[in-house]
Amino acid sequence: IYCESKENIKRRSSRTVLKYLFEYLVRWFAPSLVFTAEEAWKAMGNKSSIHLEEFLETPSNFQNDKLEKKWNFILDIRKVITGALELKRAEKIIGSSLQANIKLYITEEQKKLIEDIDIAEIGIVSSFNFVTSKIPDKAFTIDTINHVGVVIDKAEGEKCARCWKVLPEVKGKEICGRCKNVIN
Repeated sequence: IYCESKENIKRRSSRTVLKYLFEYLVRWFAPSLVFTAEEAWKAMGNKSSIHLEEFLETPSNFQNDKLEKKWNFILDIRKVITGALELKRAEKIIGSSLQANIKLYITEEQKKLIEDIDIAEIGIVSSFNFVTSKIPDKAFTIDTINHVGVVIDKAEGEKCARCWKVLPEVKGKEICGRCKNVIN
């Protein structure tokens, strides 16, 4: 949302999802968070009261079992990444998660399920690699999440002054290629 251009499809899609979430959540919260929900509703430019609105019906085509399975797995991966990042922070190897590069050990089948996902964005790190070989002993794992291991290394390069990712292409106080394209 903050780093992509205004026209970028990922940014626009994210804003659409946030709009949907707001429309549902503000209605659900209104009975208990009376004043806060009203303020949020008005802040979005609505003239009427949230307390005059009806709960929304969720369209049946929003149910997608395949997509749900995929994102449940991605959330499991995020748990493993977060655990590994916390250990590296405690060891003082990294400070910010954006100083990290992830090696994500998963099976070939798991990779096919999520290879279109930018795991660096999911993990809030600068870079990542899929590795489909045996999980090394030094990898961070969680017993309840099968066939997922994470090894964290310090990301190579320098910090982009705009998005804060650590990337090899950044020199000095420059910005990365993505940020240059957005600004231009």
